[in-house]
This record gives sequence, structure tokens and C-alpha cells, in this order.
Amino acid sequence: AAASVAVVGCSTNGDGDATAAATAAATESAAAPSDLLGSPKPDQKYYWLTANIADPFYRDGIAGMEEFGKLYGVQTEIVGPQTADVAGMVKAFEETLAKPDCSGIFSYFYADFSSAQSLYEKAYEMGIPIVNGAADWGGPRIGWCGVIDGDAAKKAMEVIQEAYPNGAKVGFIGNTGLNIQREEQEYARLAEELGLGYVGNVAHDGSAEDAVRQYAAFVGANSDVEVMFFADGLGPSVVQGLADSGPNVKIILRGLGQNGLDAIKGGDQVIATIDRSPFDEEFWGFPPLYFAVNGGYRGPEQILVPQVIVTK
Repeated sequence: AAASVAVVGCSTNGDGDATAAATAAATESAAAPSDLLGSPKPDQKYYWLTANIADPFYRDGIAGMEEFGKLYGVQTEIVGPQTADVAGMVKAFEETLAKPDCSGIFSYFYADFSSAQSLYEKAYEMGIPIVNGAADWGGPRIGWCGVIDGDAAKKAMEVIQEAYPNGAKVGFIGNTGLNIQREEQEYARLAEELGLGYVGNVAHDGSAEDAVRQYAAFVGANSDVEVMFFADGLGPSVVQGLADSGPNVKIILRGLGQNGLDAIKGGDQVIATIDRSPFDEEFWGFPPLYFAVNGGYRGPEQILVPQVIVTK
């Protein structure tokens, strides 16, 4: 049976210091991985494949990835297009597989998986392990690290029920990622189950400009909406534009970076931010790749990073 590991101790600051400190404390009296296993095989590098890497959401995850590299004595790098460009992500995947130093891939391939299937199969044939990140996109892969799709929607509904015990009109905005689409489906299902008024949803293309534009158009066309759930990690970076577009609409964000926490402190419109810690997700998601290459330990197939709610 597949192992299931719940990772605890989520970081709540933007640069991952809290998690890094906890990791250091936990290993202070124990040997580092390189001490236990000897030196890693030479010329190893582990890549995080994704898209839209200009999104500030990735900063905390990069810190977690770099902390992994430091502790395990290997190189790491995030690769992919600056924008939400699926063709660019496929190209980055192809280029990464061609790199002589590619030892393993942490894959955030959140687009239509059919465009990546052959690349996953090629990686398998080349002996390059893949761990899926954020959600489980498909295989072959040795495991995945992230959250169950729909969990964030459940957390958002908990916030709404507490803030609006008599019900509310609610809406949803997110990018076009498959995991976000699944969140919307669960959000809509729960809204109906709980007797809330579900106004509908709107998608953006991953850019800050389009996110604010789509949000403004949606709340303008749905003047009765009371709460909007911004379900991807871009929200905290554009929160001022969201607030200006709908001054009477309460907002639930997705993101535990410093900008998400600052948004909670900054005014009354943002009533909560919900997410897992990207630092933890990447810090724990990369080691199974390392052990698949170097031996000594078989990582679990599933690593679940808990999602938390931060309110005022």
C-alpha cells in the first residue's frame, strides 16, 4: 500500500525562516543526510519544472528547494516560462531532460497532462525520477507532494460559514490549472450543499493584469456577490487591485507568503488566507528524488502538506 505522510510545521513567513529554523533544530543532534549516506553521486542537479515563474507565489517554494539542496549537497534550479505558457512549459521539460546533469524533476505540470505524457515516459526510460508537486498530475512518477484537490475549497467554506452564519452570495476566481478547476468544482458543490448562493466563477490567464481585469468584470456584473475566493497563489500580489475593483466584496486569498499575511493585516476586505506552505512542499518534495538516485531510502508515494487558515 502507498504510504501517506502528513507534513507538519508549516512556515508562516515569506522567506521560510520559521521552517528552516525548525528543520535545523530537528537535525541539530542528528547526522545530515550526506553524513548518513556518504557523498551524493557527482554532478547531480534537481529541477523544479513549472510555468508562470514570475508569480511571487514561487518565492517561498524556491527557498524550500534551495534549503533541500543545501542540506543534501546538490544543486537545484527552477525552470519554465515566466508566464503561464503551456507550450513554454513543454519546451522547458524537453530541454531539462536533455541536460546531462538532470538527476530528477519536481513537476508542477498543471496543464492538460496529455501534452506531458510522452515526456514523463521518456524520463522513465532515461532513469530520471519524477515527483509531482502541488497535485498528482499523472505518471510514470515515483510519488507526489502537495495537497488533495478540493481541500482549499473546504477551508474557504469553513471561513464563509463562520463569517456568514445566515448564508452569503459567493463567487470564485482562479487560473486555468487543472488543480484550480477541481477546486472550483468542489467549491460549487459545497456552496450548493450548504445552501449558499453560488454566483459563479471566472478564470484568468495567470498574469496580474488579467487577474484584476477578470475580477473587476466579474464583480461588476454580479453586484450581489458578497465573498470571492481567489483560489490560486497570485491573489496576494494583486490584492489591492481586487479590493479597489470591488470595495464591498470580502476576499479569501490563497497564499501563505509574506504578501498574503500582509494582506490580512492591511484592511477589512481580506477575511482569510488559506494554503499549504510552499516552502514545506518543496523542501519535502525533493528528497524522494534524491533517494531514488542515491539509494538508502524509498520515499513515500504520497506526501500531504496540510493547509491552514490564517485570519485576523
